[in-house]
Amino acid sequence: MFGARSSSLVGLGVVFAIGLTFVGCGGGGGKSATRIAQPAVSVTTTQAATVAPAAVTSATSFSATPPAATVAPVTVTSAPTDAPAPAPTATVAYAGAAGTSAAAMCAGAAEVLPTATVASGDLIELSGLASSRLSDGVLWAHNDSGDTARVFAMDARGGVIATYTLAGADASDWEDIAVGPGASRDAAELYVGDIGDNARARADVVVYRLREPKVTRGGAPVAATVADVERLTLHYPDGPHDAETLMIDPVSGDLIIVTKDTAGSEVFRVAGTLDAGATVTLELVGRIDFGSLKRRVAFPDDAPVLARVGGAFATGGDISASGDMMAIRTYSTVWLWSRSPGQSIGEALAGAPCEAATAAEKQGEAIALDADGRGYVTSSEGEHPLLHHFRSN
Repeated sequence: MFGARSSSLVGLGVVFAIGLTFVGCGGGGGKSATRIAQPAVSVTTTQAATVAPAAVTSATSFSATPPAATVAPVTVTSAPTDAPAPAPTATVAYAGAAGTSAAAMCAGAAEVLPTATVASGDLIELSGLASSRLSDGVLWAHNDSGDTARVFAMDARGGVIATYTLAGADASDWEDIAVGPGASRDAAELYVGDIGDNARARADVVVYRLREPKVTRGGAPVAATVADVERLTLHYPDGPHDAETLMIDPVSGDLIIVTKDTAGSEVFRVAGTLDAGATVTLELVGRIDFGSLKRRVAFPDDAPVLARVGGAFATGGDISASGDMMAIRTYSTVWLWSRSPGQSIGEALAGAPCEAATAAEKQGEAIALDADGRGYVTSSEGEHPLLHHFRSN
């Protein structure tokens, strides 16, 4: 959400360099062998009211071409002596089949037309998107602050096919959603990030974890309640932060939060194998100055204000199902990073990103990489927002 404390856009300039500083990556807590039981779900099937989409025109977009953004040398420093011991380097295979590379995506992704529109009038502050790992062509979505604790399953055309209420959860300031590996190959977990803090006043933030429901397209939309919802309470080591980016590493299961700061976003992690109800301190693993990343293509003067000048604010992110590509968006730009086997997320984000095709959205806060790793979807807050789908050749 773009609140009062996040509105310092006057005088924001784009500097033609990048400044990144990363610190060592430490370990996290463990979790028992039994992860999450299948949630008890009480389902009521209802016929959703027909909502006529508002008349819209496609937003301005562009396709970026290489070379990647020029970067300054990266400085890597050792972790403080009192920091947790470094976690072992991940050597397990990626969770899913690799799609295209970040460089290929930046060079060749083009928008799929016609552009879809979110049909439901309930998703007016769409803040997070994630591609289902269990149901082909399904996107998970949620609203920003002001809604109840619920997530929506949408098809590729923007129609809501299921709505799930998270029993016992609060919706203070939900900002992003992610999908992570489950206890078995035929299971996955949803993570919903109640991590927004415009006033920088929250002592802790919360991430909710639940077994991803299997969604069937066709037929009447479903309304259901998920009873088995786990609450993970997270504490920043250096005081409160506003954040809108939540990602799950499919390789290690680590939970990643990227803050929304004009002075440079900080990257935090915590081990994903956390027990339900855990309260843990996040570990700082890097910094990214989005305001200093050089954009090669600027939107015209008649584009939405945030699309033109909001490039310093990280508003959403995702990691591919294979774990080899990361996407973080701002109001202005989609940035992609490649990741080599054995690299941690912090190490991969220390590399140079490339600029991918982006639509000029009014208040773009959501991004989801396609399940096959060959495209991504972005969207904005507002009534009946467009779903801009970009695919690599």
